[in-house]
Amino acid sequence: MRTNRIAAVSLLALMTGNLPAQRIDPANGLSSGTALATHVDPSSGLSAADGEGKPLVDPADPFNEIVRTSFSNGQALQESYGPVMEVQKLIVAHRYEEALQRLRQSYQARTDPSAFRPYLMRWFNLRQKFVPANDALKAILEDETRRLSDGKGNADLFLEVEMINNELSQGEATCALFQAIDSSDKKLAADCFPYIEGLLVDNRHYGLFLKYTGDPQAYFESERATFEKENEWAANWQATHVKWLAEMDERQRKVESIRQEYQKQFRDLEQARQIVRPDPIAGPGQSNQLPSLPIHTAFVHTPSNPGFTAAQVATNVFVDRNCRLIEVLTATSRHAEAQRIRDKAIAVVDAPRLRSAITDARRRL
Repeated sequence: MRTNRIAAVSLLALMTGNLPAQRIDPANGLSSGTALATHVDPSSGLSAADGEGKPLVDPADPFNEIVRTSFSNGQALQESYGPVMEVQKLIVAHRYEEALQRLRQSYQARTDPSAFRPYLMRWFNLRQKFVPANDALKAILEDETRRLSDGKGNADLFLEVEMINNELSQGEATCALFQAIDSSDKKLAADCFPYIEGLLVDNRHYGLFLKYTGDPQAYFESERATFEKENEWAANWQATHVKWLAEMDERQRKVESIRQEYQKQFRDLEQARQIVRPDPIAGPGQSNQLPSLPIHTAFVHTPSNPGFTAAQVATNVFVDRNCRLIEVLTATSRHAEAQRIRDKAIAVVDAPRLRSAITDARRRL
């Protein structure tokens, strides 16, 4: 690690023509001066300034801020998911008892159900391999269901119960819990409804669905407005992403060109001084190729276009919810309203599922 950082510092110095060629340590081929070492950014290990204190990169360049933020966010994400991945490692290593103990400790120490969901996903994995984990999960489900029934929970806790019931293929149990909440706490039921509306339709609780959707026309208009807003966001994201990829490609080409020039200069420098020594980058069993700059490797693996993905998701959600509403209206003999909703939805997204929504609903009833 230290050798790689020294190499990166040397690279940046060569890029600015500030390598003190007259002071080379023949033992390792590196500069024996202190000019570079006194201007290293401790957050990255890279040279932040040349020997005269002048910045090597323009701090006003937005790209450099993006890179710094990306590394910072990546480190924060790694730290937050570190304990979760430790549990996953225990499961992979078949150390099931230890993994279950970690999960129980995380559950007991949690302050927010939403923060526990990554652990819950690992618990779902563990329960399929370790019977005590399955029993412990069922005990948690029983306790949380009782708390919600007693009016002591919130929508986040309800979502957790829904997730566990779904994992255990107990969807009807979630519907029964929602009915109990509806009888005792209408406000809590309204908060929980977005997490169960699909399940209510799947289990044919049509009256309860309509109770919390309100006017079907207003429900449709709300869904359409949401869809249009998400589509606009997705279009903007897509355009930004395409531009971003083009800029990253250009920057990567420039960085790779600089890296190749550095390799050439480094080889020429060695040859000029006739230094016979091991490569300063490679250790035993390591490659003799010089590493790429972090600014380059950070963008080697570019993600799929989030704008395109978001547009697909928005379309699927819009179609799903309107097909659901059409089924409910058809099942409750509100055929004219079902027809109007279908026609309006097709005008927004001409999807085959919307065109056949009424026929499909009648087939399921």
